[in-house]
Amino acid sequence: MKSEELGRPNPFGKTSIDRILRYETMINRQLYQAINQLERLQRQRKGENVPPPLSLQVLQDARTILDEEKPDQ
Repeated sequence: MKSEELGRPNPFGKTSIDRILRYETMINRQLYQAINQLERLQRQRKGENVPPPLSLQVLQDARTILDEEKPDQ
C-alpha cells in the first residue's frame, strides 16, 4: 500500500503528508517515553529516590470559576 502511494504521480499529496505527520508524532512520543524511562533507571542505579511515574488525564471544561460563582439568571 505504501509503495503504491509512492508510485503515484503526486506521492506526497495531502493524505501522505497527514500519514507522515502522524508517524512522526508517534515516533516522538515513543522517543520521549524511552528517554524518561532511561533517566528513571539511571537514577535508580545511582541510588536516588525515584517516585513512581505520574499519569495525568487533562480534561477541558468550558466552565470557569467565575461562571460557577454567578447566580443562575
